[in-house]
Amino acid sequence: MCLLLAIASLLVVDATQVDRLRTQIAADVAADSGAGPRLTVVRAPVRHAAPIAVSIDRLGISSLLIDLRKNPNGTVQVPSDVHRVGWYVGSAHPGDAGPTVLIGHVDSYKGPAVFHRLRELHKGDLVRVARADKTQAVFVVTEVRRVAKRHFPTALVYVGDGKASLRLVTCGGVFDRQSGHYLDNTVVLATSYVPPPRVSRNAEPAPLHPRRPR
Repeated sequence: MCLLLAIASLLVVDATQVDRLRTQIAADVAADSGAGPRLTVVRAPVRHAAPIAVSIDRLGISSLLIDLRKNPNGTVQVPSDVHRVGWYVGSAHPGDAGPTVLIGHVDSYKGPAVFHRLRELHKGDLVRVARADKTQAVFVVTEVRRVAKRHFPTALVYVGDGKASLRLVTCGGVFDRQSGHYLDNTVVLATSYVPPPRVSRNAEPAPLHPRRPR
């Protein structure tokens, strides 16, 4: 009798866990479809040219950019080509105040896509964004996050802190075959890169014990 009660209790716990998992998956899929609060984003005045390409040497990524806009449900479009990165035109031009948001696919039914290895980036890696006026903005990675879609950091990605920055976004985590959706996002945060000052090879070193003036 005790054994039967123990088994029944175990089945109840398992059923509860299954229901909780189904609820979480439903919430993730709903978030991916545009559910949730809307956020108004005001772009800073444009001072630099629009981005046209992105390259990440460490991952071997080099892609021309596709312009992305908003869908009717308020979500941002994704690139129609899984091997191209897209720029959300409502985000900042690279170098202007605010985040420049670039979005790419992680894979497709045919195999890996342009941002398949995005999660492999590390703090200190460089990302170069070419602009339409033949200049480029260089960003340095500060953090790589994996977040559930229902907890997507909208303000962090699309508003930022008012400084020039870069956001790279793709899908990640577990793929739910029933819904056809990934349950998480990989989000890369990067800030403007400031190269270290160059030291001239011809500069004479200062004396260790300079003479006192007479």
